[in-house]
Amino acid sequence: MKSKYNCKKIFISYKKILTNLNLLILNIIATLFIIILPPNTIEYLKIFSVFILLFLLPGIVLLKVTKVNNLANNLIDKLLLSLPVGLSFWILSVFTLTYLNIRIYLAEIIIIIILFTILLIVNFHNKKLSFKNLIDHNIDTRFIILYSIFNIIFFINIIPTKGLISAPLHDPAQNSVVAYQLIRNDFLYEGIPYYTSHYPPGAAYIVGLVSISSGINTATTNLVITNIFHTLVPFSFGLLLKTLFKNKNIEYFSNIILSFISMYTLMLYSKAGKNSQIIAYFFLFISWTLFHNSIYKNLLIKFIVALVIAASFLIHYNNFPIFIIISFIIFINRLINEKKT
Repeated sequence: MKSKYNCKKIFISYKKILTNLNLLILNIIATLFIIILPPNTIEYLKIFSVFILLFLLPGIVLLKVTKVNNLANNLIDKLLLSLPVGLSFWILSVFTLTYLNIRIYLAEIIIIIILFTILLIVNFHNKKLSFKNLIDHNIDTRFIILYSIFNIIFFINIIPTKGLISAPLHDPAQNSVVAYQLIRNDFLYEGIPYYTSHYPPGAAYIVGLVSISSGINTATTNLVITNIFHTLVPFSFGLLLKTLFKNKNIEYFSNIILSFISMYTLMLYSKAGKNSQIIAYFFLFISWTLFHNSIYKNLLIKFIVALVIAASFLIHYNNFPIFIIISFIIFINRLINEKKT
């Protein structure tokens, strides 16, 4: 009787894994379809591939090495936290090197990508995870729901801009020009006219790094990257709400509501305006999430969180006063809750 019960339990477990795996494959196909749908198939494919290799891959490695991944409970949260960590690595590295008047070349960028790829492969090899455990522990119902929502928002954000070179507005134009000048100047800010930029260099660093690595012009790169962050902002906000209120349902609700509310902003700025501000929102919500979760953690985790916060200030000036004010409230609230428990 017990053997029969165990067989039934194993069958249900494998059935659940197979269902989740099928849904995952369908979602991956949907994401690829959105990216490769004409026009600009090759350009978009290059930009998205480089974006993942440059920023998400290093973020995953750094999250694991520094134990910051302990702040996340599941795969979707780890991916959301990995991206700003990877972005912060590049933003602060480029900022520091250019401050020291050290030029950055494409060969060096490629070498760093290769090193992080090797580190990631070694890490997964050492873990010796079975395929079943990898799917069972990471690809749950929540992941599938959020991934499906992501694809819907991704489609709404990306498809209308396909075929455009750049949004016809001031912010996309100036960010693309600054990124182009940075590439020509080997990422040194010296010599770039002050009147060409009204924001800190963080967003221009991101666009410049992806543009030089993919070989796609900065205007198109700027357009695509901004709409990637348009898609991610609701998810970063949802993660923050889930963290603060300890409620998973509020995450689904906020993702859907905020995504459709932000449609007005997207249309107002021709789907790619306020580039630095959009990226700054993503960083701001993730920074608050990391700050809240790291208050009682070790110094290494606090250091990595501090780097993400510092990088967010290099994206947009507004992040500094807003972050300080809200973080103070979050800190006091966390202290009060700790005393109650």
